[in-house]
Amino acid sequence: MTAARANRPDAMVDPTRDRPVYKQIADWLRDMIESGELSPGDKLPSETELMRRFGNTRTTIRRAFSTLAAEGRVRAERGVGVFVKEVVRDDALVRQPYDRLARHHYRDEGRSAMYIDALSQGLGSDAVRQDRVQLDEVPAPERVAARLKIEPGTTVFRRRRRIRMGELPTQLSNAYLPLDLAVGQLREERTGDGGTHARIEELGYPLTHFVENLRVRMPDPYESHALRLEAGVPVVDLIQTAYSETTPVECFTAVIAGDRYVFKYRVEAS
Repeated sequence: MTAARANRPDAMVDPTRDRPVYKQIADWLRDMIESGELSPGDKLPSETELMRRFGNTRTTIRRAFSTLAAEGRVRAERGVGVFVKEVVRDDALVRQPYDRLARHHYRDEGRSAMYIDALSQGLGSDAVRQDRVQLDEVPAPERVAARLKIEPGTTVFRRRRRIRMGELPTQLSNAYLPLDLAVGQLREERTGDGGTHARIEELGYPLTHFVENLRVRMPDPYESHALRLEAGVPVVDLIQTAYSETTPVECFTAVIAGDRYVFKYRVEAS
């Protein structure tokens, strides 16, 4: 931000208002971000500049910065300053459910849905990595059991892993399968070309449709650490059910870094 911006005539606070002064300062900075006067990558005024501008203490200015950081609008670089953040990273992947789950990808081309995501950034199959892999039999959580049409606590097979694109973790996922489908490569770390969906169809269950539910929330401490999230970045909580006609054959859950994916949908007019 230039000195002219920092000295705008509207850069005022009213200590007699019910709204705390640090929130008024945060409001002023937020307005500049939302209006586009401050763009992603721009540096905010320093603590010293804002102390001089508003006549407040360093503690007050830091609380204003912390408010914006908690909203995911800014990031601090120690010894450098505070900068406006991209809401979504420049290298974010594009997740297109209407295409990534198409049969020709996993059956004819041998490409998994995650590989289709990688292609959205021009990445190759070698960019898709998984770690923290855990393969086990577990009692079905209630929301998984409801989608698989089984009793909660029924034993299911779970594939748990963290997905990375290159060195960047993008999601934490769990795939739950009924025990009668969890055979062969579906019980191995690598499920082979086309992934889980190709193996399910080989067992005689042609996939007919998928149902996805999405919600946005703030991450818990484990998720923040595992996904290396900056303060204020939300996650997308996804649960997807794969069907063969009316039979649910897989329940997939994922916690997705909110700044590393763009969800793109196509809706046919009817």
